[in-house]
Amino acid sequence: DPDTELTDAHKAYIQDYLNRCISVMKTGTYEQVCALMDVESFAQAYIVFELFKCADVDWSSFFLHKDAGGKLECGPIWDFDLSLGNITHSAAAKPSNTLYVRNTSRWFSQLFKHKEFENLVRDTLKEYAPKIERCLEDCFAYIYALPKECFDHNFMKWDILDIYIWSNPPEIVNIKTWKGQVEYARSYLRTSLAYLLSKYK
Repeated sequence: DPDTELTDAHKAYIQDYLNRCISVMKTGTYEQVCALMDVESFAQAYIVFELFKCADVDWSSFFLHKDAGGKLECGPIWDFDLSLGNITHSAAAKPSNTLYVRNTSRWFSQLFKHKEFENLVRDTLKEYAPKIERCLEDCFAYIYALPKECFDHNFMKWDILDIYIWSNPPEIVNIKTWKGQVEYARSYLRTSLAYLLSKYK
């Protein structure tokens, strides 16, 4: 984010840096990866993306950033409309019991070729799993503590309940109550977290 207008030299630097990251992920050592990339930020982002099965990873609303003098970081994390199985154009992204992001992302699939990165994800998930579980419990408790009118007003403004909006699959469109939608999200996240924990023991 230069103070002046982005120049050709800025663009060339960014392109070269990204190409170096891609190259070392594919053919370099893990030490070379760590020299260019903040692997902790990628591990944390991966857990969030995989928990939600976010289909935007790599191609839309997928952000990386690098401070001057710093390493390439993953984030900010953004845009989860195509997640939690809420997608019709990718069968692979729908189930909660998959490693969709690991298997399809050009960035993460390369990082996972390094055993050290998988170990980092395992350790990070182990550390954060209790916090994730508490966060989910608190979020859904907060939702159910809200007055019913909050949800009624939402669907008065946005008349989308029981109506197809791209890219809602039929099983989600057919959930005709806000409570049903909330329970769908809660069940999906619980299943997805349990699956992640089973794969990264």
